[in-house]
Amino acid sequence: MTELVERTLSDTRKSRTVKLEVGGTDFYITAGEFDDGSLAEIFVQLGGNSDTIQGLIDAWCITFSMAIQGGADWERLARILVAQKFDPRGQTNDPSIPEIRSVIDYVCRWCAKHYGSVRLVADLDRMVREL
Repeated sequence: MTELVERTLSDTRKSRTVKLEVGGTDFYITAGEFDDGSLAEIFVQLGGNSDTIQGLIDAWCITFSMAIQGGADWERLARILVAQKFDPRGQTNDPSIPEIRSVIDYVCRWCAKHYGSVRLVADLDRMVREL
């Protein structure tokens, strides 16, 4: 078993934010980065959804971010979590990911395209197509 190495974030760090539209709902996804430019944390803000859904997404983001900072392989997590199916889902305004099964599906695939390997992108796209 590989030993996990915890990584710390700088107080000031770079991030990327994307606005996603799915079925009339806006999402804002922000990915924070370690100093080397690799993925460090995820935040998702959902517009127009219930407090319950936002609370569950917040809990998922905290868990995913803590796992990454604790040394977990986020690409392995993405392979496990991609294609999770729950609303809102459907057509998006992102031409590189035109359809999603859930916001978690989108986050995993978006992170792969921006922070992952070419192989990860291909694997996740294949996994979604095969469902």
